[in-house]
Amino acid sequence: MDQKPRSPLVTALLAGAGALLPLSGWHKFYLGQYGWGLVYLGLSCSPLALIPQVASALEALWYFLTPRRLEYGEAVQGITAGIRELDRLRAEGLITELEFEQKRRHLLEQIH
Repeated sequence: MDQKPRSPLVTALLAGAGALLPLSGWHKFYLGQYGWGLVYLGLSCSPLALIPQVASALEALWYFLTPRRLEYGEAVQGITAGIRELDRLRAEGLITELEFEQKRRHLLEQIH
């Protein structure tokens, strides 16, 4: 799934707006979670409208408090691409097995 990086601040603001406005779920569309966006909108137009508003308020708080959560996937993809490149270099004999393992470990340490 090739998705553009999303701003945690914009996501939090859209979720907060969904908590205050009659229609909720805009942050889900922004994140590319269209199914959940439709669920939130559908519930917003029903007698259960309080459910997506409360969920949006909690998610807005979550996105304000943990902004790096949205960037994690992008970082992992970059590290994965780096390991693939190292593997290619090793297969072509441009780096040794030891160099590959050292650089691979260094990349994986960046995840934690």
